[in-house]
Amino acid sequence: FDIVTPEGVRIYGFIDKVEEIDEDTIKILDYKTSNTPLTYDEARTDVQLSLYELAGAILYPQYSKRLVALKYLRTGKELVTTRSAIAQYNFRKELLATHEAILEFLENYQKTNTVPKGSVHNLCNWCSYRTDCEDFLLQINKKSSEFPSIENLNDDLFIREYSRASIAAKAIENYQKELKLWALQRVESDPTSPIQNDEFQANSLSTTRRTYDPTVLAQVIPPEDFVKLVTIKNESLDKYLNTLEDEELKTFISQQAEVKFNSPQFRLKKLS
Repeated sequence: FDIVTPEGVRIYGFIDKVEEIDEDTIKILDYKTSNTPLTYDEARTDVQLSLYELAGAILYPQYSKRLVALKYLRTGKELVTTRSAIAQYNFRKELLATHEAILEFLENYQKTNTVPKGSVHNLCNWCSYRTDCEDFLLQINKKSSEFPSIENLNDDLFIREYSRASIAAKAIENYQKELKLWALQRVESDPTSPIQNDEFQANSLSTTRRTYDPTVLAQVIPPEDFVKLVTIKNESLDKYLNTLEDEELKTFISQQAEVKFNSPQFRLKKLS
């Protein structure tokens, strides 16, 4: 959607799915791949969901009720919330205040004939204007010869370079996803004509993944062989342990865990 609110603020975004519940109600769904869901209180004031609820009110005025929901694909959990008329009105006021602050910011820079300095971070990958940002392009287009030697690193240089490398890696990953999406749409529009130039042809490779129902296989495979084939899921085992009343058995099972450490990941946190 690319629409204007009643206060004159332009908003745009991408809604994953809209469902008609009944003649008065729609549900606006946003799919999430995160392992950590929001709490219900967090979802009630989530800015993205508030934006979608407002967009739904403008796009589908024939429905008097709008549910906004987060669907977590990894767990199957669905978190459904609503927005009251007062909550939507307050959100529209916040949008207007933010809009006016941005306009004032830009006006001040235009008066002084200066260009705002970019603040490059991981959220840049969600920005539609990143390819026009000189600071962002400078970060990801740095030549390999300009990378400092590991032997010459210090704390300050590590933080700067690690941040830049993370941004560049994420930017390339997102760009590759966009290219794949374009290719899929291109093939769908003209399936008989391959994507190619004078040197290369792009061929689509897809893989299949098979799954088995362990409850069925456990009945036909001998136990001594079956245990060699199965993998215990931590989440499923944790749920099972919560149902156990036998504390000795629960302790015994917990002690069977083998702890392994993955390669460390660093997250940079701004000091106050």
